[in-house]
Amino acid sequence: MASAPVAIELDDHVVEVSKPSKALFASGVTKLDLARYMEAVAPALLRHVADRPLNLQRFPDGVDKHGIFQQQLPSYFPHWIDRTSTPKQGGSVTHVVATDAATLVYLANQACVSLHMWLSRRDRLDRPDRLILDLDPSGGNDDDVRQAALTIGAILRDELGLPPFALATGSRGYHVVVPLQRRHEHDEVRAFARDLGRLAVVREPRRLTLAQRRINRGGRILVDVQRNAYAHTAVAPYSVRALPAATCAAPLAWEELEERRMRPDRWSIRSLPARLARDGDPWEQLAADPQPPRPRPQNARRAAGRGGDRRLSACSIREPLAASVLRDLAMREDALHARVDVLALRVSRPQLGPDDGRHGGVGVGAAVPADVQLARARLVADRAHAAALRRWDHRRRHDSAHRLWAVSS
Repeated sequence: MASAPVAIELDDHVVEVSKPSKALFASGVTKLDLARYMEAVAPALLRHVADRPLNLQRFPDGVDKHGIFQQQLPSYFPHWIDRTSTPKQGGSVTHVVATDAATLVYLANQACVSLHMWLSRRDRLDRPDRLILDLDPSGGNDDDVRQAALTIGAILRDELGLPPFALATGSRGYHVVVPLQRRHEHDEVRAFARDLGRLAVVREPRRLTLAQRRINRGGRILVDVQRNAYAHTAVAPYSVRALPAATCAAPLAWEELEERRMRPDRWSIRSLPARLARDGDPWEQLAADPQPPRPRPQNARRAAGRGGDRRLSACSIREPLAASVLRDLAMREDALHARVDVLALRVSRPQLGPDDGRHGGVGVGAAVPADVQLARARLVADRAHAAALRRWDHRRRHDSAHRLWAVSS
């Protein structure tokens, strides 16, 4: 016999959870457990999804059965649930916008297990305020993915002056997140992410790849930049994942990522609320005031000798080197050309001998991965166009119609 509904009173609303004892996960987590979890993490979760269109991943019969990936808000949802419309070819889509705990609990009653959020907010859908690099393992172990995230974080922090944020996705990988000022469109942000991915691949050719097709990855970790495209989504912080153990996407303090015992599926619906209550939200400052002090890049002294200090001021936490800035400013040559050229030579020069883990080489006679060759070829092409890009940037800087691109602190 089905259990009686349970009423949960939240603010001005009473949300009724039907079939509360229905198991949604193989671990025994029920619909009521999901609703109580949403209630517990609501203050933190709502900060991160504020004003963002949401896509809903629902499993009415449990996560081991067929699920529904739902963008359009159903007509039967109550009027008090906030919503927003986004354009699409031939019409529009009305998305849920979560503004209170009652909405989250109502979604749990609809067997909405996972929330996937846009990287932009409803008032400026074409201007993302987060960049995400999704590290998707093809094989290996948890520590390989953790090390890959640390590599990308070091590039962001030490060379570009951008503090990285890490999300344990609750599945097999990590997201490395950079908050943005909403000055650039999705395509520009994705182009920057792709350039950053190329640099990471050249630095870690045995561990990382940009190859989308699994068959071409050779067991390496995909640095996926596609989530930065318009209308693409990423799992929301504190969202539950549709996995048997009801694991959760957990924001991390960067120092936690440096712990060898860290795993991307470390927290679940049963353990994450206690962690949040005990330690607070590691991303609280990011959600409340996404402009924490930015680290000074290790190459700042050299760049300052070339007028680099003024350029580096563009790298505040909410104004990273978006694609246009990355390509047009001399910072690109300082932070990418000089370093990646040297690193590419390390990968290819024959006198390195077998890779002993110290030099980053691939060994005599070893085939250089295709995406490393592509990255090196791209660098050659970039150098050929560098002068033209600088002239184009010079003209743009003096055009008052494009003050948006001005680099100022």
